Parts: sequence; structure tokens; C-alpha cells
Amino acid sequence: MKVLSLLFLFVACAHQKVETDRPHWVSAVRNGEQALKVPQGPKNYYRRIAGSKLISKQTSCELAVIKAEEDIKKEYPLLPVIPFSVEVLFYDEEYQDCAVTLSVNSDLSKQYEELKLTHENSLKYRQELLAKTDVTAEEAAQILNIRSEMAKDYALTGLTKVEFEKYTKEVVVINEAANLCSPVFKTNSYSIHGTTHICWVGETIKGYCTVRDSVCWNRTP
Repeated sequence: MKVLSLLFLFVACAHQKVETDRPHWVSAVRNGEQALKVPQGPKNYYRRIAGSKLISKQTSCELAVIKAEEDIKKEYPLLPVIPFSVEVLFYDEEYQDCAVTLSVNSDLSKQYEELKLTHENSLKYRQELLAKTDVTAEEAAQILNIRSEMAKDYALTGLTKVEFEKYTKEVVVINEAANLCSPVFKTNSYSIHGTTHICWVGETIKGYCTVRDSVCWNRTP
């Protein structure tokens, strides 16, 4: 999965083509006559209109790009970064809003399905491994790493103990003693999850520390 993810770490933005005359698709999208996603040959196009007279032209166009990008992200939630191009930007002087067309190569869908299948198989293997009672030394090491990674994934600042247990399916035992969390987060409350220590204030997550490198982090949504 890590190898595949590296394929998507670069955003390929083409030179923006700024239209001066209102394209037909803008009116079609505005009237609901055309879908926001349009597959066409080697590309899938994502279109959005955003903005108003209350905000600037630049802000309107930035907002339109953000909304179209959000549509793309919803389709490929497992990808940290998605390569897309800005095909067209059009600021409508009459409506004082901005329309945008972003494009993504259509072959990304096939690559994503392969990534999704790999991810699902990985989750299934993790669940089966965590449920085993008789494991080898190698499997025990894998379980340790899984617990560490899961703890980091859900170590969101502000998440409660009940929520953390629900998402990780792991019972939290909070210890009280000086630890890695103490100097960074000013708390002696911590729980151990493999090589990850979750730092608690009461029953709320403050952050986490990794034992291997003695580094502490906090994550917010």
C-alpha cells in the first residue's frame, strides 16, 4: 500500500485556461441539466460553481476549485494526494460567481480499485491476526506493530476514551506515572498500545508519543 501511495504524491496541475465567454456547460451545471462529474475519453471531469457578489473574484474561484477537489477526494478517500489538472476557470460577471472544471485521468479509477482491494485484504488479515490466541513470534511482532499504528491513527486530540476504544476495539488501561507524555503534554496519564503511548488528560486524548524515537505528536481533525 505504501508503494502504491507514492504514485499519487504529486498533483499535476495543467496551465489554467481562463474562458472569457460563458461556456455552455456552465449554464447546464447552473440549471441542473448536467452532472457535476462527466466521464469523457481518457479523463473524468469534475465541475463546480461557487462564489457570490459578497466575495472577491479570486476567492470565488478558489472556493470553486476547493469544492470540485472535495468531490474528487470523496471518490478516492484512501489517497492522501490526488493528481488533478485545472482545465478551465470562468468568472461569470452576470452572476458574480466562478465555475471550474478539474480533470483526473480515468485510469486512476482502475488503480484505485486495486489499492482499495489491497487495503480491504490488509484490514481482513489484521482482524484475523488480532483475533488469534495462538501466534508465532513473527505474528506477535506484527500484532505489536498493528496496535501501534492503530493507536496513532485514532490518537486525535479531543477524542474520548470511550470513542477511542470503540474505533480501535482495544481496552484502554490508563497508567499514572512520569513518562514520555509528561514533559510535552504536562500529564502523567498514559496508555500503552504496542510502541505507541497515548497521552490522556482525564479521559480525553491530548496526544501520543512513539517509544522507538521518543517523539511526541498531536493530531487534530
